Amino acid sequence: MQRLMLIKKAKSDDSYQARIYAACQKDIMFWINNFCWTKDPRPDANPKVIPFIAYEFQEEFILNLKKHILEGKDVLVEKSRDMGATWCCLYVFQWFWLFQEGYDFLVGSQSQDDVDQSGNPKSLFPRLRLNLEKQPSWILPNNYQNSFLRIVNNDLQSTIVGEANTVNFSRQGRFSAIMFDEFAVWSESGRKNSDEQAWTAAGDASPCRIAVSSAKGRNNKFYRLRSQEEQQIDVIRLHWKLHPKKDKAWYAQEKARRSKSELAQEVDIDYAASVRRRAAENYNPAIHILRQDEWRYNPKAELQLQCDFNVDPMCWSVSESSRNEDITFKEYTIKTTVTENVIKQFCYDFQHHQNKIIYIYGDASGKARSTRSRHSDYEIIKRYLNLNGWKVYMYHNKFNPSHEDRIAAVNKRLRDWEFGNKAFEYITEDCPKLTESVEQTQTKDGGILKDGMEHHFDGWSYRIEKKYPVKRREATTYIRG
Repeated sequence: MQRLMLIKKAKSDDSYQARIYAACQKDIMFWINNFCWTKDPRPDANPKVIPFIAYEFQEEFILNLKKHILEGKDVLVEKSRDMGATWCCLYVFQWFWLFQEGYDFLVGSQSQDDVDQSGNPKSLFPRLRLNLEKQPSWILPNNYQNSFLRIVNNDLQSTIVGEANTVNFSRQGRFSAIMFDEFAVWSESGRKNSDEQAWTAAGDASPCRIAVSSAKGRNNKFYRLRSQEEQQIDVIRLHWKLHPKKDKAWYAQEKARRSKSELAQEVDIDYAASVRRRAAENYNPAIHILRQDEWRYNPKAELQLQCDFNVDPMCWSVSESSRNEDITFKEYTIKTTVTENVIKQFCYDFQHHQNKIIYIYGDASGKARSTRSRHSDYEIIKRYLNLNGWKVYMYHNKFNPSHEDRIAAVNKRLRDWEFGNKAFEYITEDCPKLTESVEQTQTKDGGILKDGMEHHFDGWSYRIEKKYPVKRREATTYIRG
């Protein structure tokens, strides 16, 4: 009602109109709460286009975004679904566009249709245009352009432009801020490291990059930013519990209608559980991850070395067996290296191990000689272990087992239906990269998705499938060294 009275009075009173314009120009929340609109396309929403009035958490978020733009600082926004995060970002950009001189913004999304496509409820520019069309004429610039992927305020020399995630993202200009909408899925464009490339290029194009997304696993730039492992970045968390209309009953309803991975991704902001089509579908960190007080290294145990020979990075892990349970407790994740370097490091790390018996499992490619050496990976491993007093048993495959066989063996070991769903595979907290690989490796067309996350999973699963195949096989022979 207040909004309607304000607009009616301003329509017939030029001086009041000028005061309201000045208030909008000074106070972003005054403009948003009195002049901004949103759309709810869901069937039960009536009307579909409604006034936007910010909740307290949204007001705090909006003012925080404005502050980051003015100070020229990057920010990451992790969100549950339906928190208004994208709308709020667009309102902030549009406020600068309407009321502040000389601001240029870039809005980006995974595809061009998600940036500007009429009738697409996910698309960004239709939202900007909806809000623009609902503004009173006396708020709009006298001279502005509204075209595909571009809105220009010629009065204030301000622009909002849009781009999809391409190889040239953000490279054609300089911007006050750049928004990466649903940034966690940019890695799925089909180009390797496309999200990394876009983020890096935008660092030269703007001092303020705004990464907005729900959780989508850990194998993407959004998660690496969130984990602070590559750079320090401010984080804004918009969890559903901040929303005054979402309570335990609402959550129970969402839990009933969504899959576990969908609930983790869209509602809980859970990066580990938000992976769909997980290869190790029976993996549960509460069961399979051992804390330091739950396991103690045994220097008298026979060891198992699990190898994947990918060059960048090479991924090995070490486990021991006890009472039919296998515990993986050490990992090697080394970029741009050779087998000789890694096995030397292993020999050094375990020089005081008392029981020098080791079983080698891994990729069948390790049998082949490469251009890097006259010897195969397994010959190098065996030679260095023998020189350091180890008795070596080689259990590598002549040919790698199928992805389906490895996945089946892994899931049976994680929850064995023949033994009351008991777990027989464990990983200690000292193996974060292996844990991440087990959590994040996905299936594709019945096999394993090759996106770089699978390397540790591969080495680990070669050992599991060789020792505990689900299908009945002929007796395995070993080569003693």
